[in-house]
Amino acid sequence: MMTMEMYFYNTPNVVFLLKSWTIQDNNGLYFCALALSFVLAVLVEFLKSVIDRIENDFVHSIVYFSNLFLAYILMLILMTFNAGLFIVICAGYTFGYFLFGFREVKFHAKGNVGGINLSSNLQQNILV
Repeated sequence: MMTMEMYFYNTPNVVFLLKSWTIQDNNGLYFCALALSFVLAVLVEFLKSVIDRIENDFVHSIVYFSNLFLAYILMLILMTFNAGLFIVICAGYTFGYFLFGFREVKFHAKGNVGGINLSSNLQQNILV
């Protein structure tokens, strides 16, 4: 029986979410767990990026629930304290933010902004 470690460790022996999903000395399954964790982290960032564009309240609620559910699943995976899973999830969140996190905000400025005289209808694009 595997014990739950309370410190970071780096072996392919991990209980992945459920007791029946115990991975012991199987690098193929461990790689699948790493890949799934990475994809879930990217998916969370994707859902965060599309939630503001949804008009329908019911669909908005479903997407919000899915985002929250997946984020908590990833938190539970992180709580295994497996160093590989931790690094892959952080990399997945970072890659997902790189793909979906930057969005363009357009605004119209008038008058003098920051010492720069802007025409009345000058449109500027800023990444936030």
